[in-house]
Amino acid sequence: MIGPVKKRSISKKKTRHSSWKREKMSHWLKKIQTRWSPEGQCWKLNHRVCPKSWFYKGKQVISINAASSTVIEA
Repeated sequence: MIGPVKKRSISKKKTRHSSWKREKMSHWLKKIQTRWSPEGQCWKLNHRVCPKSWFYKGKQVISINAASSTVIEA
């Protein structure tokens, strides 16, 4: 006959599943790249606007007008 001879226990099945999940998560965590933003003094994702200072490549990309509280793209 073709196929498994004995039934795989529940603990074996869960162990196999958890190890696959752990391996996949470590793969994705290695792919996330961050860098220090000197303008905002915080960590930010590469090729993204700094969430604190709204700077990208040394230039302010978005300015927030405090009087009207609207977002203006420069």
